[in-house]
Amino acid sequence: MRAARAIFRQYLLTALRDRFDLFWTLVFPVILMTILNLVFANVGNQAAVTMTVGLVNLDQDYPEGVAAIVERTLLEISQQETWLKVHQSHKGQQAELEALEKGKRHIVIVIPAGFSSAVRRNLPLAAGNQPLIPAEIMVYSRPNDQLSEAAVSAFGQVLNGINKSIAIEAGFADPRMLVGFKTCEVAVQGRVFSFASYIIPGILIMNFLTTGLSVVVGGLLAYRDRGVLRRYFVTPISTGSYFLGLLFYFLLTCLVRSVVVYFFGALVFHAKLNLLTPAALFYLVYAVIVLLSFGFFIAAAAKNVSAGAAMANIVTYPMMFLGGLFFPVLQAPPVIRWIALVNPVTYLANGLRDALGVYPSETTTLLNVLVPGLWLVFCLLYSLKNFKWEVN
Repeated sequence: MRAARAIFRQYLLTALRDRFDLFWTLVFPVILMTILNLVFANVGNQAAVTMTVGLVNLDQDYPEGVAAIVERTLLEISQQETWLKVHQSHKGQQAELEALEKGKRHIVIVIPAGFSSAVRRNLPLAAGNQPLIPAEIMVYSRPNDQLSEAAVSAFGQVLNGINKSIAIEAGFADPRMLVGFKTCEVAVQGRVFSFASYIIPGILIMNFLTTGLSVVVGGLLAYRDRGVLRRYFVTPISTGSYFLGLLFYFLLTCLVRSVVVYFFGALVFHAKLNLLTPAALFYLVYAVIVLLSFGFFIAAAAKNVSAGAAMANIVTYPMMFLGGLFFPVLQAPPVIRWIALVNPVTYLANGLRDALGVYPSETTTLLNVLVPGLWLVFCLLYSLKNFKWEVN
């Protein structure tokens, strides 16, 4: 145990003398949290989301027909609500479709020529025994675009209201028989969504990941390449004692970084999280173990410290930014979503946030435990088989 304490003290003193390491350990997580909170402070509360709609009305047969009603309804909504912005086209359908392709519109609504006539023709007095031909409005949207899909859904709700009015006027329905609804606001108990509370678990897991890689790759692997480990093992220090001292230093670093992030979030951004519940402690400890194993995996796969540093950079950023640490990723396009689904960080972040009650997990509890566990087993088995304590 004395040897383990000596290794721990040596790592600690080296870190305290390294101002660059202290910056990345204590200051950078705080700066990152501040920037993310300032940029995304309104997420989940009153974030301004505007759906931009291009409107092309090619039907001029009946100025007071259904086409005019649709157009007038959309314009009235856009004047009263901030979430909808309607652009009446003066350049034609093709110009609006080009704007949609360039991302300047979320959807383009095209009311075809003769639309109002088709609606009138389908009314009972005009239709008689003739077959009904549906009158349709064309809606062009962008694939894999959530706001585009939401705009299509919103326009569908507008048409439902117009269809109900047509049904009543045509005698198809009695207003007294239609199912309506009342609205009633209910006081919400518990906390509302807070981006500060959402981001703190992500920053904690980021700390565990970067600490594991820096301690193992920047410490253990660098010492091995410089022959320091060989000189250590000439002394009575065993590999077990060395690893235990390294583990103590890693755990202390993770604890200090977690305390700094937690109290900074609580004091500056008023985030209230209980990290001492059994479920939260489980995911914290589990994340520490899983992400430390990635450091040993890279140390076993890399031939030297330069290769290890390059591999660490390649691994770190995709795991962080495609692991949902700073924003949800499971609703992203298919390629990114598949990367997120095999990323253990995704499940650790989901499980920790769910345990803390700040955001419901998008994945099941079983997956939140199983997928990181599979990565842990793989990394440990690979490391035990391939890691060398001495340079070949």
